[in-house]
Amino acid sequence: MFDLDKVRSLSQAYKDAGLGNTWPGGFLNSLATEGKPPRGNGVNILRDLMAKGEPNTWPSWSKAKEYLAVAETCTVPAEAQTLRDFAGRILSGNELTDRQKAYAEKLIAGAGRVIEMLQIDEETQKLLWMLQSKLNSTSQWYWGQRPATYNRLRNIFAKAGVDRERSASSTISKEDLEYVRGSFKGHVSLWDKTPEYFGTLCQVHTAHAGGAYGTDGRYVDALVIGNRTGDGYGRIMVDCLVEGDVKSIDVTKLVFPRKPRKKKAAV
Repeated sequence: MFDLDKVRSLSQAYKDAGLGNTWPGGFLNSLATEGKPPRGNGVNILRDLMAKGEPNTWPSWSKAKEYLAVAETCTVPAEAQTLRDFAGRILSGNELTDRQKAYAEKLIAGAGRVIEMLQIDEETQKLLWMLQSKLNSTSQWYWGQRPATYNRLRNIFAKAGVDRERSASSTISKEDLEYVRGSFKGHVSLWDKTPEYFGTLCQVHTAHAGGAYGTDGRYVDALVIGNRTGDGYGRIMVDCLVEGDVKSIDVTKLVFPRKPRKKKAAV
């Protein structure tokens, strides 16, 4: 049964809660103003809104207020903003997904933790710039399957202000740096290992050595000099002396001599 007084009361409650401009708020206001019962699917919508009750009685309403309160004392700005965004969704009349609710609780639990900040030195800056390039050059399909990881990495790189040309002067939290490194474990492992190759004589195919080499497709000697860095595609590059010229070469294209097998002990 259509009760105009209850509809008007609920409409006013939406306005008082700041939800007058939302779709449900507008729907209720239209019914309250016209004084006519809804038709078609509007009957079901009104029934659901009446059953849901006034905004300040919603279970999620108090959660939204909690999110806003915790955000004020959260030690990680990005996490504080996430809590504010979640609260905004609820206060706009929307519901969070179960995953979002679980994540919000996780943020609340760790909101007051002490954050250890690290200075971004030159080598860390090179690493971050290389991994940011790796992120950008990896297919969107790949990151489409990992949206949470992708968004957090983008946020971390943005906060750190990663720039290949600037002087290293900003900071990054220890947990953010560990998260970035953990997201590219294999690549970071190779990055850490690369300095061990400095001074090593290896070989490289002419196709990967750059310069005006012949088309005979041969392997040539390459002496690893140093200067580990990354390129715009996130590849790990190192300077090598190749037939009298210094070339920056992708370390994965270098062929290193095999280590001699250990002889089995005599029985």
